[in-house]
Amino acid sequence: MQDKAINKYIKYILFGGILLGITYMFFTGRIMSEKLKEKGVYKLGIISDIRNGKNGALHTCNYIYHGESFTTKFTAAGLGLQKGNLIFINFLPSDPKVCNPLYEIKVPPCLTIESSPEEGWKKLPPDTCR
Repeated sequence: MQDKAINKYIKYILFGGILLGITYMFFTGRIMSEKLKEKGVYKLGIISDIRNGKNGALHTCNYIYHGESFTTKFTAAGLGLQKGNLIFINFLPSDPKVCNPLYEIKVPPCLTIESSPEEGWKKLPPDTCR
């Protein structure tokens, strides 16, 4: 009889732990998203590798901030992204590893990695290629 009661408590503890973990991940994601909106800067990144993955193509993107190279990975399907394409990266200057690749926003053809400011943009740059 005690074994059933112990198993019941273990199930409740596991369920509570999983629920707590999901809640933590949700709120951490929301907080990071808000920090990126408030304090984030934008730089250009270049897609350096594309591999077929279980959930679609896995893209590897590199970007440079203050002479240091950073890498992020993301999946994107149906956007026609290719190796060598430029994308915008939104990241925290205090922790450049915290980033959000903005692969759905088209980079104007007149922008290059070399022409982008070292500090990044506070807002996405306007399309001035016309």
